[in-house]
Amino acid sequence: MDLLYRLLFHRWIIEHWLPNCTHPLSLSRTLYSRSQKKYYYPILAVFLLVVLGSSAFQVLFESVILLPPHGIQLDTHRGPFPSQPVFSIKRFIPVSNLSGIAINEGLRGWNVLFYLVALQHTRRGTVLEVAYKDLLPVQSILLQVFEGIHELLLRSPTQNNEDVH
Repeated sequence: MDLLYRLLFHRWIIEHWLPNCTHPLSLSRTLYSRSQKKYYYPILAVFLLVVLGSSAFQVLFESVILLPPHGIQLDTHRGPFPSQPVFSIKRFIPVSNLSGIAINEGLRGWNVLFYLVALQHTRRGTVLEVAYKDLLPVQSILLQVFEGIHELLLRSPTQNNEDVH
């Protein structure tokens, strides 16, 4: 009788309890059979949204546009394909609010990074507007942009009049 009871008990455990338990041997079978249909499409949708979303927000190009009598415009264009920017962020700094341009250096880990900043006066104080915030070009390119901005925008009006006459 004891042997029969044990066999019936073991059979009941195998049929009823084991598929519902979190035993490592039965867990994979339980997860595969029950949740495959239930969670497959939502997980796939989230994965695709993350992949497509990250490619849709990648930086395609950044630019500094000089408008000599008016100011500087800093542009950042984002999108999935280089030929089709989807998003663009434009920041305009008028010459009246522009107090200067500087090349700063910062540390990221063990690397020294150079970045170009425009010093802008606002009601709250001086604000640093970073150009090429995401691409961070090398120092030689930043130096060319820096010199071009100084040559065209930040010279005094008397120097501009002397060049014309």
